[in-house]
Amino acid sequence: MANSALLLMIVILKFSSLLVLGIQVQISMFARKECGQWCLKNQRCLSMNYGSMSSDSELAICELNNSTRERTSLKYDTRFSYYESLDSRPKESSEKPNTISRNATSCSYYMSHGAPGVYTIFEPMRNKTCKVYCHFDHERQKSWTMVLSFRLSNNQKLSAKPFWMDTPYNKASPNFKLYRMPLELMKNIRKLATEWRAVCNYNGTISDRLDTVRGEFKTFDPLQNAKTGSCKSVKYINIRGASCKDCTAKFFQTPTQFLHIDSTKSSTRSTTCTFKFQQAVVSSEDNFGFYRNINPNFSCSTRNDSTTSWWFGK
Repeated sequence: MANSALLLMIVILKFSSLLVLGIQVQISMFARKECGQWCLKNQRCLSMNYGSMSSDSELAICELNNSTRERTSLKYDTRFSYYESLDSRPKESSEKPNTISRNATSCSYYMSHGAPGVYTIFEPMRNKTCKVYCHFDHERQKSWTMVLSFRLSNNQKLSAKPFWMDTPYNKASPNFKLYRMPLELMKNIRKLATEWRAVCNYNGTISDRLDTVRGEFKTFDPLQNAKTGSCKSVKYINIRGASCKDCTAKFFQTPTQFLHIDSTKSSTRSTTCTFKFQQAVVSSEDNFGFYRNINPNFSCSTRNDSTTSWWFGK
């Protein structure tokens, strides 16, 4: 950073109720500089909190604040360090504190912020706000909202619950260990979305890469009860290196099974879908969900802390 934009660590403190920008970002533990840059780019940000999510986490929390310690009472929290900019900052907005714009109905509203993380959106149907995890793809000008995520160790909590079942987990605190938004909110996000995707071990980037699948709602809607074992159109799919674009893959979802692909049934001899999985597989290997039979070579099911996350994009 330039000298005029240097950040000064004041003391290990955290605001008790200062996070009113609606921005909480999960980043690498080694990305404190990026946290400061995001604050400097945001005209309403006057200070920031930076600290570890937990003692065993590789992620940190970056919180952007629209006030400073001189203007707001503080309380101690040893997890965080508090920073202020040494250069002059613009005056605070006239917008009332803790007010979220009614136009912030999806992650797209925050596209200009650029950083993935937890944002606050407004739900017009319920006249309430809620927190969602957003990712921004500036190259394609697309925002993604995480609708659920879970570690393999939490698979049993979601494996028997299809998309159309209303079974929220940690709805007020989006995270990658165990999260599923309420069905009503999921449907609202879906109305504004054009694509969906599943990602293994989200690391701050979303792209067509190893162990991911992406499709369009107009050809296959995961929220609808589809015929089990039917070929569905996808824009891209990759399972352990086997991939195709603009093809069809065999999906399964029942009243007792979460949406997934069975690699065994995607083998060359046993499917009419155009995605032909020719590599050796675990019998009835499950991918992107359900995980009754797992293959450790599939990155979503390599370890107990491997994660599977599903996203709706606009």
